[in-house]
Amino acid sequence: MKWQAVTMAFTRCSALLLLTAITISAVPQKDDVICVEITLKSLGGKPVSQVVVDENKVPQKVVDVSVWDQISPLKCVKGVNFFYYSTFLIVKGGCAATFKVCYKKTVVATTAAPLTTIQPGCTKVRLLSRKARPVFNHSLLSLLLPPP
Repeated sequence: MKWQAVTMAFTRCSALLLLTAITISAVPQKDDVICVEITLKSLGGKPVSQVVVDENKVPQKVVDVSVWDQISPLKCVKGVNFFYYSTFLIVKGGCAATFKVCYKKTVVATTAAPLTTIQPGCTKVRLLSRKARPVFNHSLLSLLLPPP
């Protein structure tokens, strides 16, 4: 076995790493009251209901309903033969009308979290064997180094 002093030099580099996170805030940014026209007819006294949905077909909680255009000879009266509950508009007892149905649409703010960036860089590392120590004759497969 040959004994000699050896110096090895290599460069350790880190690549650019960019981390992005999206946070969804539960705090509403704005409540928009949106009103739509819905026509419902209760025939033969049977109740008829309809789920109130937005333009994306997502059910919306109703906040107010009024008669827009009376169709049936029997007058539609809120709380008597038409009413609303949660996302439903319900008519009964021969009420037929076009209703103005209003709901609040909550717009939720979506904000991007700050970016985390690790800058690329290199560190020169020098390994020196001591005199009278054997030289490592095999390939160096991996070497864990602490951060600079």
